[in-house]
Amino acid sequence: MRLVAFALFAGSLAAVAVAQAPQPRPLAHPDTVYAVAFSPDGKTVATGCFDKAARIWDVTTGKELRVIAGKAGHQNLVVSVAYSADGSQLVTTSTDNFAKVWDLPTGKPTEERLHAQGLTRIAVSPDGKTFAAAGGMSPMLLWDAADAKKNKPLGTHNGSVVGMQYSAKGATLYTLGTDNVLKYWTAADGKEVGGIGVGGKAKALWVNPATGVPTTVAEDGSLRQWPAALPAAPKPLAAPPAKPRQAVVSADGTQLFVALEDQSVRVWNTATGEVKIVLEKLPPGFFQIALHPTNGTVAAASAGGKVVLAGADGKPRGELTLKSPLSVVAFHPTEPKLIVVTALGVVETWPLPKPDEKAPKDPKEPKPLTARPTAKQAIRAAFLPQANQVVIVDEAGAVAVWDTTDGKEAKKVRDLGKVGPQPNKISVSKDGTTVAASGLKVLKVWTLADGKEIAFPEQPAQVEELAFNADKTRLAVSTGNSTATVYSLPGGHAEQYVAHGGPIAVLAFHPSQPILYTAGADSVLKATPLVMTKFIADAARFGGPLTGFANGASLLTAGTGEGAVKVNATSLATEATFGKSKAVSAVAVNKANTFAAVADADGTVTVFNAANPAETSSFKAPAKVTDLAFHPTLPHLAGVLADGRAMTWLTQFDPAETKPEDKRFGTILQEIAHPKAAAVAYTPDGATLLTAGDLALRSWKVIGDAARHTLQHPNMVNAAAFDKTGTLLATAGQDGIVRVFDLTKPVGTAPKAINAHVPMAPATPQPVYAVLFSADGKQVISCSFDKSIKIHDATAGTLVKEIKPAADKVPGHADAVYALALSPDGKALASGSADRTVKLWNPTTGELIREFKNTVDPKLKDVAHPGYVQGLKFTPDGTKLVTVGTAPRNKGYLAVWTVADGKQLSGQELDLGPLHAVDVRADGLIVLGCASKVRSQSAADAVLLPLPK
Repeated sequence: MRLVAFALFAGSLAAVAVAQAPQPRPLAHPDTVYAVAFSPDGKTVATGCFDKAARIWDVTTGKELRVIAGKAGHQNLVVSVAYSADGSQLVTTSTDNFAKVWDLPTGKPTEERLHAQGLTRIAVSPDGKTFAAAGGMSPMLLWDAADAKKNKPLGTHNGSVVGMQYSAKGATLYTLGTDNVLKYWTAADGKEVGGIGVGGKAKALWVNPATGVPTTVAEDGSLRQWPAALPAAPKPLAAPPAKPRQAVVSADGTQLFVALEDQSVRVWNTATGEVKIVLEKLPPGFFQIALHPTNGTVAAASAGGKVVLAGADGKPRGELTLKSPLSVVAFHPTEPKLIVVTALGVVETWPLPKPDEKAPKDPKEPKPLTARPTAKQAIRAAFLPQANQVVIVDEAGAVAVWDTTDGKEAKKVRDLGKVGPQPNKISVSKDGTTVAASGLKVLKVWTLADGKEIAFPEQPAQVEELAFNADKTRLAVSTGNSTATVYSLPGGHAEQYVAHGGPIAVLAFHPSQPILYTAGADSVLKATPLVMTKFIADAARFGGPLTGFANGASLLTAGTGEGAVKVNATSLATEATFGKSKAVSAVAVNKANTFAAVADADGTVTVFNAANPAETSSFKAPAKVTDLAFHPTLPHLAGVLADGRAMTWLTQFDPAETKPEDKRFGTILQEIAHPKAAAVAYTPDGATLLTAGDLALRSWKVIGDAARHTLQHPNMVNAAAFDKTGTLLATAGQDGIVRVFDLTKPVGTAPKAINAHVPMAPATPQPVYAVLFSADGKQVISCSFDKSIKIHDATAGTLVKEIKPAADKVPGHADAVYALALSPDGKALASGSADRTVKLWNPTTGELIREFKNTVDPKLKDVAHPGYVQGLKFTPDGTKLVTVGTAPRNKGYLAVWTVADGKQLSGQELDLGPLHAVDVRADGLIVLGCASKVRSQSAADAVLLPLPK
């Protein structure tokens, strides 16, 4: 048999060194390399080794790209490898009696879908029928998975999309943008249901598959949860006829009073959205309104000191003319009085005119009941509910509380602090325990009981308005960047925000419902539900990447602290910590909830056993990993690298193992050339890998670790070859039978069995060492230990032509034929034999064209090699033939011949060990499969070197 025959012969010949060998580039193997093959594009080379593994190597770098071994691979010597014509498949055969067909990456996507801008996010519907994609600020798209021409444009975010996910049943699509808006879409038609302004700088989104609850994480280390479906929105409020300036909500929440720039006050019914006029043609410079706590009287004040009163029904209720410009006006909580603070810091109490009382003739009457100077210029002021205390902000920005009890001199109760230059707003909580004041971008909040300050961040623009909700758990702040943000108290973290088309001058909370009313320069009046269901801030745990477990019980995220944290999705309590990295860049959990993958900024990817986070194994990616996704069923992990590449790695890991037993853990299965890749996802069936980047969404065939076809034979399988279509596979081995498999037919379909080298009983079947298809794929060619070459019809199995062993006047081979090669045009067939000869045949007629005689070494009369001819290959242009085999003293022999005239161009003994296989790339690079250079050792190489001249 060929596997051992070379060892019996190699030592009997004298060595002849005839040429200086080119410098080789070895690809190290632990044992004899018995088979080699270049991929059709020449970028990789496959090798078959006696260590039971096939390997794929990068030709340029010499890097091992993939190892085909282990439980899914062969269990004995790998003796042949062959690529399909398109490079998408590799067949390997072994002495374990199996031929296996493997899917391979071709470097080309199966489909490409273009997008207007660089894609950053993708999501796949649970049924796999729809893809959602987003990039830049262009409209997002819903693509039909079966037809790229069918797409539905979604709306846009005012920024990039940082999160995108379908609900568990696929009815809703959720998207989160850098505009800090969480949007809800109807997946069936792509219509926007609504959006929520998410507090904080949005970082990531995860939607719980069990509850449908969206969870968002912000860069400030805060986590928020939102309803699975948006609640019914309040009735839209009729558009105001002019820009709003201030608003007050009635105690029962049924009416919203708004002061407008057209010098009017109007009231909106909050249930119906209808509006009516309460006051109009107010004095110039009016700036503030106040609402009586019980009887619905509204007071409109001008900066010059004029106060006009009216009922909610619009009927006049009198006027007051004050002596000084005003800073604030309010109704006494229990008595029929109006309390004001003048710009000079004087607190005055005025009697309310009776509804039926005519205006006095003397414009100086009525007079104030009391007047208590605070010795401060009041830029802004606010009354506490007790009505005997007032908070005043002076021109220097100092904030102080004053007691103004009737009959007593005004007395300062407490200095709270300063808000800096240009103070402009002040607000007091309904219970009078908390004060907020602002100046430019500075916001200060104090608790009055102890005077302590609650820390708040600097605002993004000048503060325009402040408002507390009824239970003082929230503070709304509007700024000049046209947004109003709702902060939680006492933490001071942003919960939710509302955006307008201009600065917001109106802020008012509903007294009993979680609704914020806003209006501003865009003349739009909004009623926004506050729908956040849960909030927690912990920078050590949150603020980085976010994902969750498929059962919805836990989420996985990371912050500035050590490791990624597994957090209970309901209580938000930490359940486990994975690793100690403080720079987690990506996280993923497999569908079975058994493994979690955590990527570090240095490129380390660690896979943790979810049941025991201490049990880990890791591998190093070539660059920082920015996105991760587990295959739904296979032990594969896909990732996007910061340099724009995408990759998949083998993560074979039995949950019962302490560490992966398979040493191939972390090896690259597939490297995907997608420029500027930003996101990766698998389809639910696991058949397709999607990558998003540059201007396209690309689909890739998933490359499995398991063979796509595992074809059992009754004996050793020595050779295999694809036809040009990649759908037919011919195999042959020790039993003398050539089998032709149709790979398009169902698994288990019997092949066409051709008794090519099976003599009549009781003779023993003769091993077949090489098999290949004719150029047109209609015939299958084989050679055997029986010294013959046979050509059969691949479909019918009938013998077409036989090149018989050498005999009198028969120019065949005199010993076992080990190797065959067909010229690129299919018109010439080369054969190599244990008889040390190389011959060229006409495959149509079976006639001998020529025999290649060694002219380099005069001792080798009438033969081509000093030892067995183990392999041969035409150069891709068909002009040369490269042959390899054994030589004395455990060396190998390499020869090059011109096909047209049989001239020997090169012949050299190489100190690489016996040579078993060869392949040639278009540029003349050759690869050799070698046995060990030292007989007592097993380590060997596949060698890359230039074609000898």
